Amino acid sequence: MKWDRLKPSLSWMRSMSLRSKVTMITMLTCTFALIVSGVVQIAYTYGQARSMMLDDLETSAAGMGRNCQSGLLFADAVFVAEALEALDAQTHIQAAAVYDAEGVLCAVYPESQSVVPRSPLDVRRRFGADLLEVCVPIEHEVEGRVGSIYLRSDQSKIAQRMGQYYKGIALVLLMACLLSYVIASRLRGFLIAPIVDLARMTEKVRDEQDFSLRSTKTSNDEIGVLIDSYNEMLEGIEKRDRELEQHRGHLESQVEKRMRELRMVNEALRRAKDDAESAVRVKTDFLANVSHEIRTPLNGIIGMTGLLMDMGLLAEQRGMISTIRNCGEQLLTLINDVLDFSKIEAGKLELEEIDFDLRSVIEDVSDILAPKAEEKRLELLCMMHPKVPEFLRGDPSRLRQILLNLLTNAVKFTDRGQVMIEVACVQEDTGSALIKLAVHDTGIGVPPERMDRLFQSFTQVDSSTTRKYGGTGLGLTISDQIARVMQSQIQVESTVGKGSTFWLEARFKKQACAQRPPASPKELHGLKVLVLDDNRASRTILCQQLEAWGARPSAHAQAPEALEALRRAAATSEPYGLALLDFQMPGADGVALAATIHADEKLVSLPLVLLTSMAFIGKTRRLSEVGIAGHLTKPVKRGLLLDCLGTLLGQPDPTAEPGEQLPAAAEPSLFDTALRKRARILLVEDNVVNQRVAIAVLSRGGYRCEVANNGREAVEIFEGMPLDVVLMDCQMPEMDGFEATRAIRVLERERGEGNVPIVAMTANAMEGDRDRCIQAGMNDYITKPFNQASLYKVLETWLEVSMRRRGLITTESRAGAGAERQGQVDAFLGDAPALLGQLGDALGRGDAHRAVELAEELSKRARALGADEFAQRCDGLRQTCSRQDTEPALEALSRLEVSFSTVNAQLDGGGSGA
Repeated sequence: MKWDRLKPSLSWMRSMSLRSKVTMITMLTCTFALIVSGVVQIAYTYGQARSMMLDDLETSAAGMGRNCQSGLLFADAVFVAEALEALDAQTHIQAAAVYDAEGVLCAVYPESQSVVPRSPLDVRRRFGADLLEVCVPIEHEVEGRVGSIYLRSDQSKIAQRMGQYYKGIALVLLMACLLSYVIASRLRGFLIAPIVDLARMTEKVRDEQDFSLRSTKTSNDEIGVLIDSYNEMLEGIEKRDRELEQHRGHLESQVEKRMRELRMVNEALRRAKDDAESAVRVKTDFLANVSHEIRTPLNGIIGMTGLLMDMGLLAEQRGMISTIRNCGEQLLTLINDVLDFSKIEAGKLELEEIDFDLRSVIEDVSDILAPKAEEKRLELLCMMHPKVPEFLRGDPSRLRQILLNLLTNAVKFTDRGQVMIEVACVQEDTGSALIKLAVHDTGIGVPPERMDRLFQSFTQVDSSTTRKYGGTGLGLTISDQIARVMQSQIQVESTVGKGSTFWLEARFKKQACAQRPPASPKELHGLKVLVLDDNRASRTILCQQLEAWGARPSAHAQAPEALEALRRAAATSEPYGLALLDFQMPGADGVALAATIHADEKLVSLPLVLLTSMAFIGKTRRLSEVGIAGHLTKPVKRGLLLDCLGTLLGQPDPTAEPGEQLPAAAEPSLFDTALRKRARILLVEDNVVNQRVAIAVLSRGGYRCEVANNGREAVEIFEGMPLDVVLMDCQMPEMDGFEATRAIRVLERERGEGNVPIVAMTANAMEGDRDRCIQAGMNDYITKPFNQASLYKVLETWLEVSMRRRGLITTESRAGAGAERQGQVDAFLGDAPALLGQLGDALGRGDAHRAVELAEELSKRARALGADEFAQRCDGLRQTCSRQDTEPALEALSRLEVSFSTVNAQLDGGGSGA
């Protein structure tokens, strides 16, 4: 049995004393040794007794055999039987038999015995369970073997002898155990006493905690070593206690000293925290005040320059004013960046969650940067992969801000090549989508060792970059911080001299009831479309979009190759049904190719669409003369492309994109001139410059207003006359806009009147300013500097509320406004071609003065209908004419004529309902 199996059976010994354990072990050991010795002795004795008995039995058999020789020689069985009767004296003999030389049984003892074998045994001796058997041959000196004799005896003789032996062994074992116990009892005191003394000493030290006690050593064996180690341990503990006692007083003094220092540090931290919070409040107030104070003169600069731009000025004067206005807008952008940075630093940047169209956001951003890209002759592209969900929920303003900063940087640091926005869907489920937005450029790139400076505040890659390109270095920092609030991060890859890619991955929720993308014309399904563009990315974008609409595009990078493809297809049963031609091409441009196609009688009926970048429009004045049925400005918007293709293929009114309507300023207005003059508007403004700007802008829109220099005057005017709208500044002397608004609301409640719309018109643009205005009782909020369109839009919104209440605006008046606008549209579309023709004639004669007048007339009439892009082109032509530069003026006129075809399609297709 293994020791591990014995452990549970010996567990009862654990509770015994050591003295008892030693005694028991000694006794068990001695007893076990004696038992083993006794067993061995008994086994040996038994073997010897049995051997002796066998020898005796064989001797008896040999003697009896000699007695039976004569009977066997003469075959006298009676004699043999009588000879066997001599065995009666040996009581242990149970049976006997004599066999002749042939092994035939001659005689048996006793006569009734039937257990003897019928023939001699094969062996000389044999043990049974409780008997002994021998079979001895009977030998004659002359005749040899004359027979054999068999004897059978029991073991009673052995048992008797062994019983006596067992008693002796047991007596000896008992005496030995008693002697062992006596010896163990005598010796255990010698062995156990030191251990018992050590245990008692340990208990005493434990109970009294007196480490000066020592145990007495009585021997040099292992117990002596144990006692020495125990005494050394007590000495070490005693020494350590003395040292701890010595250090305790010192430690207490040190703790008290540290506590005093900690209290001083905590007090200093509390004061620092209070100072920091106070500094944050001061900083916030300072930024709010600085924002207000800077925006106030900026409002005057931008507002007045805007009014001056619409006056008949000389080209040099317009250039100077345009420079002033651009500087003011750049300064306003800088202020907005600083305020955004302050909000991010203060942790007050919050995201809203509203429905928005991702494609509209991307296209809006590209529209803003398109003029700058055109100035630098860059290809601006937008690639939105077909499977990207467009109708999402999130904060489109912050997303637009990030993309605008990234795209602005890309255009700023790219001198040639292209800039592309790429939008892809990384992951999508039923409720959300992970969108990847990337901006690729072919600009100067960023060195790897300076990559870590990209997102640091107020820094750029190096000082030369700042000197050459300008900027504060805040754009990327703000974008990165906004991305982090959106649970994302802006990543960048860049190669010096080859360009950079900035991207982020942001998760947006999907709209519950998302709109469907516009349906493509049935005529596009299966239609072969040729795409000519030397820019690979542009070709890819156009082909992907056409394939998504069911068309079969074929892309080509060179004009000769495209022309050959058109001619080969025209000779087959599957000619091309449409061609998209880029203007800026190496060798023959798109217009020249269009002329070649138009001159071919097999291709003359092929609809052609020219893709133009406004700075690169060709020198021909009539695109229709070369067979161009329509043209689009890059980056090509999906909605405009779909509208254009639908018109060319016989569907002039496909499902319109929500973002492709005319600007809000071009919508029909409910307010005719007489109604605007009847509007009762109160302007509350303490700054004289701001008063002049606001009055001029309102006058330009046909409105008149009363002016109050502060809140107190505003309340007095309100008490004396009814008002339709109040334009309220917030920071004013004597009574600010918030107090004035609350006072007006109190007067309205006392009179039982409805609330007059109050619009906050303030330079405060910090986080929470809008909420503060609404809580004070104002209805809307517009920041200064403001543009005319935003002011008119807010003003007309609230004037409609007030004037409907007065009964001055009805459903019929809305219909009348639509009819009035339709008349203006018809007049413009009817007069514009003639004016453009006169403008071309004036340029041909070199009459710059007349050309300036005609361009100004076109600009005013287009701006009145909301066609701001066409109006801006007219303004650009007017500036070019003022410089007496004929060639650029003719190019500008060509661009203007192409732009008019787009305006014509929009206004003619939308009418007053645009």
